[in-house]
Amino acid sequence: MKTIWPVQKGFLAPCCSAIVALFSIVILTTNSTYAQGGSSPELVRVCDITDYSESSGAHGLWLNNVTGIADDKYAFASGAPGTLEIFSDGTARLRGRVFNKSNSTLAWDIDYYFSDQSDWATWSGLGRDYKDEAGVVGANYLDWDYFIFDPTETSTLTGVDGLEGSSLTITHRPANYEFGLQIGLAANSKNSNDGASTWFFYNGTVFGATVSGNGDLNLNTNCRDVIEECPLEQYAVNDHILWLPNVASGSDWVPAPSGVFLAELAGGEARIYGEIQNQNDPSLVLCVDFWFSNKADWATWSGLGRGIKGNPSNINGNNVNWDFYIFNPNRASVLTGCSPSTAGSYITVTHRPADYNFGLQVGLGANDKNSEFGASVWFFTDGTFQGNTVDHHGDVNSISGCPPPPNIICFDNPPVLTCPADITLDCNSSTDPSITGEATSDRPNSDCPLDVAIFFEDSDPDGNCPTVITRTWTLIDEYGYTISCDQTITLVDDEAPELLMPAVLEDDITCTEISLEDATAFANGELSEADSLAFVATA
Repeated sequence: MKTIWPVQKGFLAPCCSAIVALFSIVILTTNSTYAQGGSSPELVRVCDITDYSESSGAHGLWLNNVTGIADDKYAFASGAPGTLEIFSDGTARLRGRVFNKSNSTLAWDIDYYFSDQSDWATWSGLGRDYKDEAGVVGANYLDWDYFIFDPTETSTLTGVDGLEGSSLTITHRPANYEFGLQIGLAANSKNSNDGASTWFFYNGTVFGATVSGNGDLNLNTNCRDVIEECPLEQYAVNDHILWLPNVASGSDWVPAPSGVFLAELAGGEARIYGEIQNQNDPSLVLCVDFWFSNKADWATWSGLGRGIKGNPSNINGNNVNWDFYIFNPNRASVLTGCSPSTAGSYITVTHRPADYNFGLQVGLGANDKNSEFGASVWFFTDGTFQGNTVDHHGDVNSISGCPPPPNIICFDNPPVLTCPADITLDCNSSTDPSITGEATSDRPNSDCPLDVAIFFEDSDPDGNCPTVITRTWTLIDEYGYTISCDQTITLVDDEAPELLMPAVLEDDITCTEISLEDATAFANGELSEADSLAFVATA
C-alpha cells in the first residue's frame, strides 16, 4: 500500500530535464528559423554544405544561360559553407552565399525551402526516382532522404555585390516531381561523398532583364545531429540579446518573431542561429549563424589559462559546471541581411579577444548580466551593413527560454530525511502517521529552499496480531534526488481478555443427577433416539 503524504514545502519541479540541463546546453523542442508565422518544428540535424569538388570545373550552384553572365558555375567561399537544416516536421531549409567562379563580385544568397521528407519506400511508392549522373550510387539510394521544394514557401536567389538588385524565384524541377532533393552517401550525383543534389527552375530579373531557366545544386555535406536546442531571450526587458554598436541607429538587437536559438551539436560543437531585429527599427532584420567548437569543461578551460566574464555574485561558483566554446576557426560565423531593408548585408564575426581568454560560456549565471541560466560571448565584426562598412565588435547576452538547471550549490547539498522513531502499539491502535509520527526533512545549506515531496509505503501486514509493519518513507526533491528511510511499527497483543460472568439467577435451580456414562454416550452419539430424548428431558 502506497500513501502519498502532502508536499512538505514548495513545488516539486520536473526533475529529469533539470538534471540533464546541469551538464549540457539545455534544449527542448523549440521554434526553428524555418518558422514563418509561428510554426515550431524542432531542428534535428544541421549540415555544412560545400561544392562537391574543389576542382576548377566543379560548382555548388549551377545556373544555366543567365543573361549577362558568361560563367554558369558558382562556389562557396573557403571557410564559409552554406547550411542545410532538417526539422522534425519533415521540412528543411538550405542557405548560403555563393560567388561566380569567374567573377567573384557576382554573388547570390541562397534561401531554399523543402518539405515532404520521405524515405525510399515512400518516395518510390509515388513513382519517383533518383539521380545518378556519375554512376556511383550503387544501393545507397535506399538510405537517402528525399524532399520536394516546399510549395507553401518562396525559395529565392537574391543577388548581392555585383548582382545587387537581381532576384530569382526557385521552383521544383521537374514539375512532375520525378526527382527531388536527395541527401546521403553519393547523393550529390557527382561522387561517392556524403552529399546532396537537386534540380530547379528559376524565374526573375538579372541586371534588370527578365530571365528564366534551370539550375542545380551539387554539394558535399557534413551533417551533425542536434543534441539539444533552446530558445534564447533578452536578459532583461528593453535590453538586448545581441549588442552591435556602429551598425544601425540603435545598438540593441532582440529576437525576431521566428526566434533565436542555441543548439548543442554532436562532436563538441554549438551554434547560435535565428533572426534578430533592431529594437529601434524592427524592419531591420539580420540572420544569425554563429558556429562554435572545442567544447570544454571548467577544468579544461581554466587549465588553458582562460577566464570567465560576469559578476561573482551572479556566478555564485556555478562556473565549475559551465560549458565553454570558442568561435569555430574553420567555419565562418556571419550576420546576413534577411529583410528587404537589410538585403545584401554581410558581417563576418570572429572571436574576441584574439587570445581566447574568454569565450562562449553557457550555464547558470553565465549570461554576464544576472544570475539566470544563459549564455554570453564577445566577438569582432567585419563586413557591410546597408552598403556601409562595419569594423567593430559586439556581444551576446542572453537568458535561456528552457527550464533552468538546478542551482549547483543546492544540487550538491541534497536534503536529508529523518524517519520517526520506531513505535510499539496495541493491536487495536491506529497506525495513522498522526499517531505513529511523520518523517521530516531539511537541507544542509540554509540558502537552498526545501522543495520536496514525502510519501510512505507500508509492507503488507498479514492482518493478524501481533505483527510488524515496515513503513518506508521516501523523499524526492525538485532535482529528482531520492532518499528513503524505514520506520518499524510493532503491533502487540498485551492486554489480557476479560472474563464476563453470567448474571446471578435469583430463581431456584433444579439439579438432576446425570451419570458420566450417560453423558459420554450422549456426547458420542451412542444413544438411541428415544434414549437421547429421555436424557435431554432428564438433564
